[in-house]
Amino acid sequence: MKPRLVILALALAAAGCTIESKARMDAQQAFLEGQNAALKKQPAASAGVTVIGTVQNAFVPWVAGLTLAQTIATANYIGATEPKQIIIYAPR
Repeated sequence: MKPRLVILALALAAAGCTIESKARMDAQQAFLEGQNAALKKQPAASAGVTVIGTVQNAFVPWVAGLTLAQTIATANYIGATEPKQIIIYAPR
């Protein structure tokens, strides 16, 4: 009977870790969304590219020869899963 209790206790402990990890990830996602929303409201101080999403660097300064691949790499996607889509918007 005791081995069953140990297995049950370990299973509950593991589930708690998963829930805490998910909560931490959700909190980080909410923080980043708030940061990105604030960036969208601010006028750009200098020329550059604004990346909206779960990224570490939402603003990538413009330099001569900047490529899309360099912009994506500099933004540094930090989401938990691979992105499903990338939308490029060029205002006129």
